[in-house]
Amino acid sequence: MKFNGFENHLITEALKNYIKFLEDENKELQKGGKMTMFAEGYFEMVGEELLGKVNKMTLKKHLKK
Repeated sequence: MKFNGFENHLITEALKNYIKFLEDENKELQKGGKMTMFAEGYFEMVGEELLGKVNKMTLKKHLKK
């Protein structure tokens, strides 16, 4: 079963917001002198892969060009 346009939009926006949250949190920890397991940009890289998978699992007629 594939996602429709609304489901794609909902998942995409949720992922984008969570990726931004994780990147911001990671930067704040590093600014505070904490060592983190993740390099800057890691969550963006993983997030782009996930967003690509969501698009692959969306009905083609619902994808924006």
